[in-house]
Formats: sequence, structure tokens, C-alpha cells
Amino acid sequence: MAATWEDTIAAVSSPLGPSARGIIRVSGPEAWAAVSRVVASPNLAGKPPPSEAAVMRALLRAADIRHAWPGTVFYWPGGRSYTGQTCVEIHTWGGPVLLEACLAGLGVRPAKPGEFTMRAFLAGRIDLAQAEAVAAVIAAGNDEELAAALKQLAGGIRRPLQAVREDLINLLAELEAGLDFAEEDISFLPRDEAQRRLGRARDELRRISARLRSREDARRGYRVVLCGRPNAGKSSLFNAILEGEKAIVSDLPGTTRDYLAAETEQRGIPIILIDTAGDEDLAPPDSQDSAISTLSPHGSARGVETQPRVDALRAEAARAAWETMRAADLLVFCADCRWELTVQERRFLAAVRDRCLVAATKCDLAATGFSNPLQPDVCTSAATREGVDQLRAMIVRRLAERGTSRGDLPSTSADTQRCLLSAISALEEALERLGHCLAEEYVAASVRAALDALGEIVGAVYTEDILDRVFSRFCIGK
Repeated sequence: MAATWEDTIAAVSSPLGPSARGIIRVSGPEAWAAVSRVVASPNLAGKPPPSEAAVMRALLRAADIRHAWPGTVFYWPGGRSYTGQTCVEIHTWGGPVLLEACLAGLGVRPAKPGEFTMRAFLAGRIDLAQAEAVAAVIAAGNDEELAAALKQLAGGIRRPLQAVREDLINLLAELEAGLDFAEEDISFLPRDEAQRRLGRARDELRRISARLRSREDARRGYRVVLCGRPNAGKSSLFNAILEGEKAIVSDLPGTTRDYLAAETEQRGIPIILIDTAGDEDLAPPDSQDSAISTLSPHGSARGVETQPRVDALRAEAARAAWETMRAADLLVFCADCRWELTVQERRFLAAVRDRCLVAATKCDLAATGFSNPLQPDVCTSAATREGVDQLRAMIVRRLAERGTSRGDLPSTSADTQRCLLSAISALEEALERLGHCLAEEYVAASVRAALDALGEIVGAVYTEDILDRVFSRFCIGK
């Protein structure tokens, strides 16, 4: 897509198919003249454009249509529109035949996919992150994705990126000022101060990048894993949450040998619900620094080669369960309300409590709830459905809290993430050069590379291939 906007473009901007209202969007220096060709109203046809934004009723005409039909014309002068150019929209009946006839009568070039938003980007009306947010608004599959897209469209990640970029521009100015006075041995920026500011910028970009990656995971579906001992009621609870018979249920311990997964949606949040094989030996994590990532089924896999085949299968199932738990966004630990927690279970729960709900199961079989001093988050019964709705609500709330805390758009394009990673790499290079006491011009070169990468996101720097990758994925008319 050529980065040009000297010509005038038009496209149908409303969804395909019949509808009560259709919209034709026109943008460019000849937008008003083009619309005049399909306007039959004497007060508008052949008249000069309004001096300011205006809304006008009109009769529309087309060569292949015998009779005129009513519509409304919206006019925005250059600098006051979405694209930054003179922009006109025709709102009329949403019949495909009428819209196509009207579009043909304009006599201008059909817009390419995403060309209106590309022109808004070129005019400085939006930055790259906001342009991607427009595509994400269109493609949003649930309320959470829509809210995140609208937040980014309003400048959700632009503000922190602009703050980082401003600080780096100031830092670069101080570095280059020192280069101008290198022979006088004048230092405008102490090395420890430069390291502190570069490290702060790098860490902030890492946080933004991590949030975008985690939101991409959320778009595919949060992984909610049911875990606990064999015969703890996990499969029954799995079926109750899904309101269907997905898992085989039996009173025999170890009925689930592998794991089952089912996609569901709860209050607009996509969820992958996973029922794991029970593990008798819930081992504590090796390190408290990363509770989930270091979980390992110590007793489960011990002596596999010398045990009967049934023990080997049990060990393999336990291994798969632990791998699934490592990747979970939320754990639901299931325990029969009549059981005492083992020492290993208590240590496990202490390590994962920040991403775990405790569900007491089979509460219809005992009057005394959970006998262990650690109180469950919810008491459930798959047989009577007691507590199941409450558990669903708690899962949604915990996942929504995760989404709100991240609060950013999924990585709708690899370009934003690519630019962030390039900027982070350049800042790490600058820090490394400072650490090796290299000359300031080498540090300044790395900082400039980081600024160029950030400039692509905020619209200060762009290339033709960036425009092609980002805007060619849009639908025509946007």
C-alpha cells in the first residue's frame, strides 16, 4: 500500500448485506466534489462545501437508479476529520444495490483495506498502537477484549511509551552535549545516572511487553485447572461447571488417567477448563521464587522403571498433571470435605495460594464442611449443584482481576511487540556499553536505535513495509 494521500478514496463502511442504514465514507481533497455528483438536492448540488462541520439532509441519485432516494450527508473539513483530510459520509438505506450504485457514481478510487485508518496515522491523528486498536475493536470477541481495545484506542499504552520516549530523548541530548565538549573533559551526564535512567526505561518497556503477551494468552482462553487427590470429585465438578457429561465419573480413585480439556465462556471471558489426573503425592515447589514454574511431582515418578506397568501409567499421568498446573492461569484445588489435608497439600496450597481457589467437594455427604483449619473458598456438591454457580462467579472474578490488572490490548499485530523488543534490546546494549566504559558516542547510538523503534509505535517513524503489514489486515472502509 503506497503511503500517499493526494487522491480521493471512497468505500462502503457499513457491514456487508442488507441493513436499515448503510454508510459510504469519502476522504481526500475532492471529497465534496465527488459527493456532489450523487446529490440531487438543489440546495447542495454544485454548491461550495460548508465552512465548518455540518450535517445535511439530501436526495441521492445514481445513473442506474430511476428514482432519487433520501439520505444524510455528514461533512468534516480538513484537520477536523478522522483522516485529517476533507471527509464526507453518506448515510442512507442499507440496500447493497443502492450503496454500490452510489459508490460508483462518486467517480473516485475505491479505498484499499485499512486506508482510512492509514491516512489517520499519516496525519498524526493516531499512532501505531491506536491503529492496531481500531482493528482490535472490529475483531473483539467478548466484552473484555472490546474494553481493552477501547482503552488502547484512547491512549492506553501511548502514555507510558511517550513518557519513556521523552526521557530517552532528554538523555540522548545530554549524551550528545557531552560529545560536543569531549575535548574539554566536561561530563553532562554521570555514568551512574545514565545507567539508572536506561535501566528504568528498559524495565518499563519489559512490563508493557509482558502485559501485551499475557493479554494475547487471555484472548486464546484462560487456563483453569482442577487439581487435587484422586477421587476428590474433580471430574464431577468439571462436568457440573460445564453443565454436561464431559468426564467419566467413578468412585474408583484414579479414573482420570490423562487430562480432559473443554472450552467454555463465562460472562464473556474465554476459559479452557482442564480436569487433571489426581496426584497422591503433591510435592512442595523446589523454590518459593516461582511457585508454579518449579512444581515437580517428586514421589510420583520415583522408581518408575522398577514398578509394575500400572505404576508407570500413574506416574506418567501425574507428570502430565503437573505440567498442566505449571501453565495454569488459575488453579482450583479440589478436596473432599470429609478429608484432612496432608502436610504436602498444605505446603502446596501455601505456595500457590495467589493463583488458587480451594473448593470443598461432596458437601452433600457430610454435615461438617471442611474439617481442616484452612477454610475453603467455596463448598460445592456436583450432585445437588450446591456452590457450583458461586464457584463459577469466583473463577470469573479472579480472571477478571487478572485481566484488569493487565488492562492492555492483546498484541493485535506482531509489529508493536517487535518494536518493543527492538527497543529493549537496544537499551540493554546501551547499558552493556556503559558497563564496559565505552565512549559515549557508542551509548548514544544504542539510545537512538531504541528511540527509532519506539518512534514506529507512536508514529514518529514509519516505513512502507510497516504500513503494509499493519493496515492491509483491516477491512475496506476502515
